[in-house]
This record gives sequence, structure tokens and C-alpha cells, in this order.
Amino acid sequence: ARRRAEAGAGSAPEGSPGHLAGALARTLEAGPSGRAIPGVALEAASEEHAELVRRGITAQGFAEAIAGLEAEALVDDVTAMAPKEAVLGRLFVTLDWLSVRPRASGGFEVPVHMAGQCSGHFHPVFYVATTDDDIFVVIIPFEGFPTVPEAEVFSKCTDMLRNIAPMESPPFKTLAFESAFDVRHWPRTFELEDSAALGADAPGGGPVHVAEVSSLSVGPGRPIPGRLASADTGGKAAGAFGAPVFVVRRPFALCVFHTGIDDLNVPLTASFVT
Repeated sequence: ARRRAEAGAGSAPEGSPGHLAGALARTLEAGPSGRAIPGVALEAASEEHAELVRRGITAQGFAEAIAGLEAEALVDDVTAMAPKEAVLGRLFVTLDWLSVRPRASGGFEVPVHMAGQCSGHFHPVFYVATTDDDIFVVIIPFEGFPTVPEAEVFSKCTDMLRNIAPMESPPFKTLAFESAFDVRHWPRTFELEDSAALGADAPGGGPVHVAEVSSLSVGPGRPIPGRLASADTGGKAAGAFGAPVFVVRRPFALCVFHTGIDDLNVPLTASFVT
């Protein structure tokens, strides 16, 4: 099972992680009814900014996901900055693997749904199905490569997904994770260098700040017993376990990909596991 919770807002120069995130947010809201992307919520306020943030980070489910990260510091930061306007964006999703089994030596395994290859990256990129028809988990191994700076993870993963060449037949049938894992980031606040790049100028020409907190938890989830394991796969064909097995060792990136934004070819979220 995977649970991802993020809170934050912002924009940045073209090609940067902030630029991609801003473009994604605008696309999610495009059209008269927007897109059916689960777990995404955007709110804006021209006053009572601290209350906006407090209400968002204490929402049921979201508060539990970011427990222990001292997210209340975001409220203090917003109060201290006294902004003229504020936007709160939240992403909160809980998913189950379509197929999963425990490993005798610990950890768990999931079958590979499909794979691709990126030029200059000798590891395959793996797609794993979830019980949600429209959502896949993408695993990008980085063993043997330099660690990707946190500020560049989203743009790095986006660039790879946009340049991936699908493999006709995945070279590995199964992914093995040696243990469950978490990726958690305490509240961080920074000022954008060029907020005008996306038309995100602050009222009166002042600075634009971004604050964020995030939590990702990944594990095997609850196994489905007996015949139920194959009775309901949510419309997807469950992949078959088998050899060869690719052992996912750190560092690697984990992305959540939603087919509702397939035309953008960007992940809904991206994390780097070290």
C-alpha cells in the first residue's frame, strides 16, 4: 500500500520543478469541470491565510499522514510573512498494489506491468499496477548513479518519463523490495527567484514564497486471501510473478502516474528514496 500526502504551492522559472508543478496544477483545473484526479485539492484566500493552512493540514486523513512532521510550523510561517494572498494545494492518495506477495527473507514483491528504457540510463524503468484503473506506480532505479538533489527530483523524473522508449517485453517479471519504506519531509519554506516566469507575481510586486511538507509510506499492505486475490483486479490484468527478479536497491525514485494527465506525460508526484 502506498500513501502520499503533500501540501504546498508555488511557481518557478521554465524547466524547473516549480514550473512543471505549476503547469500541472493549471491543467488539473482546466476546463469547465476539471479532471477527475483523486486526492487533489486547491484552495485560495485573500485573507485569513493562517486559518486556510490550519484547516488544510488538520483535515481528516491528511493530518494522520503527516503526523510528527510539525506541519503546524507552516501556520506560524504564514502568520509571520503576513501575505496578501495565499494558495493551499494538497495531494492525498491511498492505494493498494494490484498484486503483492511477501518475501521469505523480508520485504515484498510486486509483478512488473510494463517497462521502458531511457537513453543514458542503464536500468529499466518499471511500471507497477495498482487497484485503481488509472494509477500506476513508476519505479526508476538509480543504483550506480549520483544522488538526485531533492529540488531536482520532479524535473528529473519528468524528463525521463517524457523520453522513455517502451520495451516490447519487460526484461524482469518481478520487482523485489527489501523492506517497507517512508520518505518524509519536514516543513520547508523558500522564496522563488523569478515568480514572473509563470505570471505568479505577488500583489504589489512583493516576493512569492513556497512552503511544503510531504509524507510517503510504502509497504506490502494487507494481502488478499484465497480466491479473492484474483477475483477483483479493478479492470486491470494482474501481472504474473516469476523470474527474473529485479531487486530494487536504494537509491531509486518512486513516481505516481495518473492516466488522466497522460497527455502531459508527467508524474502526479515523485519521491527519491535513499
